[in-house]
Amino acid sequence: MDELECRSFFDRIRLFNFMAKDIVAFAAQKYGPEFFDYVDMNCGAMPDGEYEKVIDQGAPMQFLELYSGMVMKRLELASEKIMELGEGFDSVLKKYFFNEGKNFGIKKPESIGEAYGLVKTCALDSFSTKDEISLQNEKAMVWNKKSVAFPLYWTIVMASLMAGIFESSPVEFSVSENLEFCLKLKS
Repeated sequence: MDELECRSFFDRIRLFNFMAKDIVAFAAQKYGPEFFDYVDMNCGAMPDGEYEKVIDQGAPMQFLELYSGMVMKRLELASEKIMELGEGFDSVLKKYFFNEGKNFGIKKPESIGEAYGLVKTCALDSFSTKDEISLQNEKAMVWNKKSVAFPLYWTIVMASLMAGIFESSPVEFSVSENLEFCLKLKS
């Protein structure tokens, strides 16, 4: 990965960190201000600052991998705690991430290939995770990951975020319970 790609990935991490802060703050309203400390102790916290100040230039991939995992873990932990509050809170999370995706202002994909590229661009995915594509044609693509460490991140966060991004697109993104990812053209 060259420096431009590293910077782009760092920007995505920062964007997801912004969303993570929102979700943690929402959960803290329900669990109390000590919830911030609970999340920091269990997930770590990404330092504020620009790329040059946060990422060690001698080992950028190591730091990007560390911070992307941290942000995904923060999103998942806070989302789990919100869902523990009771029925209906999953829809609060889905609505939040859907609206975030809708407001990204990204050009809507017109084809399955464009949509897959957009999912790969938007996702905070592990560099070591490979896709195993089981179906790909002009109307649909189905794949899974060899290792998905954050299932709630994919089933709530990314599924809702992509639904918002793809809202006016002819392509739909979904995640099944067994973590099979699907892009298909809307009927």
